[in-house]
Amino acid sequence: GIHAQIGVLPVTAGRAHQQRRRPLPAVARLRELYDMRLSNDAIIRAEQRWEKGDVAAARAALATALSLAHGWDRTWARAARLAMRQGDTALAREY
Repeated sequence: GIHAQIGVLPVTAGRAHQQRRRPLPAVARLRELYDMRLSNDAIIRAEQRWEKGDVAAARAALATALSLAHGWDRTWARAARLAMRQGDTALAREY
């Protein structure tokens, strides 16, 4: 039905006071994968900003990348390498 097409479960009749809809597991997984893609884009931006000498923008992009990574080890490893290139070994160890 329409609920499956838009990716939400219908509100049950006995719970009219709860108007929130829960995303279907497949939709939630797609969102996670999309976030991971955005995370990859952000880590690339961080590396590019670092190469151009814009450390503040690199760190901001790095923070964005990690916030969207969902524990993706590829992003965390790249973040650690970037921190090492910046000479921040303490931050690299955190990653």
